[in-house]
Amino acid sequence: MRRVNRIELSDIDLDRFVTVKSLVSIRGEADHSRWVFRSPRGADRPVYLELWNPTYLRSNTLVGALEAEFYGPALTPGLRSVVFARGKCRGYVMEAGVRAGAVDPDPDFVRRLWSMTIARRWFANQYRPCISGGLRQESP
Repeated sequence: MRRVNRIELSDIDLDRFVTVKSLVSIRGEADHSRWVFRSPRGADRPVYLELWNPTYLRSNTLVGALEAEFYGPALTPGLRSVVFARGKCRGYVMEAGVRAGAVDPDPDFVRRLWSMTIARRWFANQYRPCISGGLRQESP
């Protein structure tokens, strides 16, 4: 499994962060709620923090993708930490970067994504912007 920092939710001072997104969504028994925070302006190394409820529908996906070596430096170079509370994955910390869809995806990145998807049998929904706009037809 890729080594990333493991931090406890109780060690994060959320009052220092700025709320970027707040989504409370529970459909039936499926909890889709999550919150995104940004480090304060002027921080030496700006980061984004995404947190979710303990009952979040995909709370085990991040750990599973790390264990399967799907998430790694080639696909998630900005991933810095995984957040846990009482042994349960509750989110992650990413370095600030270019917003998905803000630039055309690098064709080499798309090929790596396809290769990793096939090799590891994982696909993460957040990569959809990278495979739209004509690059979808490319395959390894």
